[in-house]
Amino acid sequence: MSSSKEAISQPRPGATPTADKASSASATSGASPKKDASNTAAGEYLLDRLRILLNRLQATQEILQNWPETRGAETEKTTEKLIASIRKIVLGLRAVERHVNGTGPANQGASESISPEALRAFRTSLETKCPIPLDLLDLMDVNPPSFGLNPQVYARGLMKEAIKQLAGYERRKRALEMLGSALEKGMGEAEKDVGSAESQTPKEKVTVNTTRKRKSDELDLEDDESKRNKIEH
Repeated sequence: MSSSKEAISQPRPGATPTADKASSASATSGASPKKDASNTAAGEYLLDRLRILLNRLQATQEILQNWPETRGAETEKTTEKLIASIRKIVLGLRAVERHVNGTGPANQGASESISPEALRAFRTSLETKCPIPLDLLDLMDVNPPSFGLNPQVYARGLMKEAIKQLAGYERRKRALEMLGSALEKGMGEAEKDVGSAESQTPKEKVTVNTTRKRKSDELDLEDDESKRNKIEH
């Protein structure tokens, strides 16, 4: 039994510990090197398409910055260059869209180097990892009746504005309710004062008025005495 345990624990000849760990990790994780390689190839192809698209955008920007000031043959040539550059940008966008979403015209370069299964796996990984929509032409949907405005974008903006308006109405409603409660409370207190005054008899009213007048006279006398003291001192 001890000899069999020692044979199992000893590494096989020609194998390094790191290689054994890597092989065991790959065996336990179930990761496929072929799948990882195809996924990497799909990502590199996407980066290549994006670099081409950025270069075309930069070239178009340079054409616009160096636009001739005078009209003539040079302006016509520059216009032709601009139109050709815009067409290249559209083709670049379609290539990226095709690779990411699987829509648009077919791309022979990508289909030859990457299998359909690898493309599907790559798109699935993008959908799960990317926090933004992957449709690059979402805001560039050409539709003459709406002047290129995507219906979904318009609906989102409309919903956001509606929620904003409703929040404003809710605030106004709460303010009006507070004002109404304050007015109701003040009117109730005024009615109580009027009711207490009406419930008094004529004799009580005379007594109240006499008391108020006496208090006012006493206050006047105190004011006069304080003024005299100030003058004497």
